Amino acid sequence: MLNAHRYPGFSELMYGFRAIGLLDNNTPISVRDWSELVPKSLEVRLGRSLPSDEPSTVSAIRDVLPGGSTEDLNDALRWFSLLPSSRLQKTSALPPVPGQQTTPLDAFAFLLADRLRYSPGERDMVVLSHELVASVPGSSQNEVHTSSLIAVGDSKASAMARCVGLPVAIAALHVLDGGVKLRGVHGPTDRQVYEHMLPRLEEAGLGMRESVGTKAPVGQALRQRYSR
Repeated sequence: MLNAHRYPGFSELMYGFRAIGLLDNNTPISVRDWSELVPKSLEVRLGRSLPSDEPSTVSAIRDVLPGGSTEDLNDALRWFSLLPSSRLQKTSALPPVPGQQTTPLDAFAFLLADRLRYSPGERDMVVLSHELVASVPGSSQNEVHTSSLIAVGDSKASAMARCVGLPVAIAALHVLDGGVKLRGVHGPTDRQVYEHMLPRLEEAGLGMRESVGTKAPVGQALRQRYSR
């Protein structure tokens, strides 16, 4: 079982960012201030000009999200200083606005990289857990194979950056060194790929801890309890 856990409301915010055009990676726009990014993106999305004030921007957001609550989305945009009234906040803490035409997505990503960076002493953690249930012929009990990883970020790199970047880097170097003779698209479950990568990841502190038992995983136990 593999799940990615996010804070409550994450999916709704991402849907809202997409709906108002902030994830548009095709249409170039020009902004002079961060508070212009959302109105400019909405203009592209709606195909009409918007006055540069918060009530007009909030009304346009409701137009692209009919029937849905926009309160949390508006609060997030204010925190990012992306609504016209937000220019009254401490804009000195914001990065400079891109000086040339850029897409809404590139500008938004540039702002996110600045506003969401870790504070001094702040760290992240990645928890990865796999559970495989195997039926053993002639036995009434299943075998439960677990494989887990816990990685904690440090001052040099976040745990997420290490867990994402190191496997890709190790695989790329292995291909360049001629260690992979395969051609075409292949997954990491191919022996030519994982046999080289797993020891390298172990050396980098990203080794998996494996065990075998007979205890039913949480999901299976819950299904058994509520299926009666």
